[in-house]
Parts: sequence; C-alpha cells; structure tokens
Amino acid sequence: MISLSVIKLMASIFTPEFTIGDKLYLIDFFKDKSKNKFNGDFLSIPLPQDAPAEIPRVILNSKDNLWKLEISLHRTNLIFLKSNLSIIKDPDEINFNDIAREIFHS
Repeated sequence: MISLSVIKLMASIFTPEFTIGDKLYLIDFFKDKSKNKFNGDFLSIPLPQDAPAEIPRVILNSKDNLWKLEISLHRTNLIFLKSNLSIIKDPDEINFNDIAREIFHS
C-alpha cells in the first residue's frame, strides 16, 4: 500500500497592478504580518525594469528553511516545504490556511 504525506503547501495571491517601491519596508511588513516567521535570510533582487513581472523581486525565508515568501509584481507565493517525507505534525504546518490568510489579509 502506498503511503502519502504532504511535503509542500503553496498559497498565492495575484497582484497584477502591484509595484514594489521600498523593498526594506516590504520585507519588514511581511515579517510583521507573519509574526516573524520569515526570520532567516532574505534576497532582494535588482532587476531591470523590463524584466518579466513573474520573476520574484524579494524572497523571504525562515531560519529552518521550511517557509518561503516570493514577491513578484504579478504574484506573491507563500510556500511551506518539508525537507523530508515525515508526516506533518507542527501546529504551524497544520494551520497553513490560517497562516496564509494572516499574511495575505490587509
């Protein structure tokens, strides 16, 4: 019998009219919205104006590398990625929907 377990969860919000101004403000905003879940390294990518809007301009990570937030001009992705195939037990992982709603709700 095949045993399945969740190793990746993803929620996206589409923002076709979004512009990124102050990247540090945006980073701090999402760190606060996530209750500092994105406490790891972040990546702010300087891209030319004509670069495709789908390419993330800012990527936030958690220290444990389980959580990632990718911010592009067209879409923001919240990603939970389990690095192994163990069953999800952490309350934050089980409540992914609540976490996504908290981060994406204005």
